[in-house]
Amino acid sequence: MKTHSQNDVINNLKWIADNWIYSDDSKNLVIYESWEKTEKGYKGYSKKVKDGKTVFEEFLSVEKEDGEIFYIADVSHNPKPVKFRLTCNDLNEVVFENPEHDFPKKIRYKLIDDKELDVLIQGEVNGTIRTVNYLMSRIK
Repeated sequence: MKTHSQNDVINNLKWIADNWIYSDDSKNLVIYESWEKTEKGYKGYSKKVKDGKTVFEEFLSVEKEDGEIFYIADVSHNPKPVKFRLTCNDLNEVVFENPEHDFPKKIRYKLIDDKELDVLIQGEVNGTIRTVNYLMSRIK
């Protein structure tokens, strides 16, 4: 993968700025994720809906801080937002990691085409590595 300047990374992430959905009818599960461009980078919101009820939600951002780029997740069960440092980037893919966090430790966004976004989250749960993939579709 190529490495780009911080401004390039922020500008190249423009493909994430939209509304995305993942649906698994067999589990009666829907995940919504929405991103928009801001002065600092991007801000987002994600929610997981199971059996018609919101079971998880988080406020997200991607921004420059102290000379680095971070993915920041703010969820109610954590005492403060969790930061994931940008570790890899390319025009259509970014990876953020926080080895100190339990789950996830790694978050990857990969644009498949103009309609699909592959989201991977990976980390440790009860001493076992867990990987979850969501193939999200752009909401029209």
